[in-house]
Amino acid sequence: SELTLAVSKLLEAELVQRGYTVLMTRTEQDVNISNSERAAVANDANADAFVRIHANGSENSGANGALTANAGCRKEYVWETDTMSGINWCRVPVTIVEIGYMTNAAEDALLATDDYRSLIAVGIANGIDRYFRELSEN
Repeated sequence: SELTLAVSKLLEAELVQRGYTVLMTRTEQDVNISNSERAAVANDANADAFVRIHANGSENSGANGALTANAGCRKEYVWETDTMSGINWCRVPVTIVEIGYMTNAAEDALLATDDYRSLIAVGIANGIDRYFRELSEN
């Protein structure tokens, strides 16, 4: 939760700099908020997009990579699911971005650095820009 909050704050700053209005579901550590409550924040705000930042884990310590990040890591690409409560409770467009595997020692060490976290935040912001650009073109 400390890692994802740090990346989320970097992403917030990047998005605000780009002109977005950002509503965070939490801005501090140790916040007790359920997946349905997080979705309600996005739903109540009628958000144009709800971006959830997660760090992956695996019993396989060799597993590595990120879903949709821009940090030079192995790309795991995008997959669709209806099995996550954080998605199912939403009535607005939602994505969960897995920023890397904390169970992989090398990737965990990278995730602990500000430079790598910044690359991830910029990559997510670039993806959000692309999403809205493509949405407006269609």
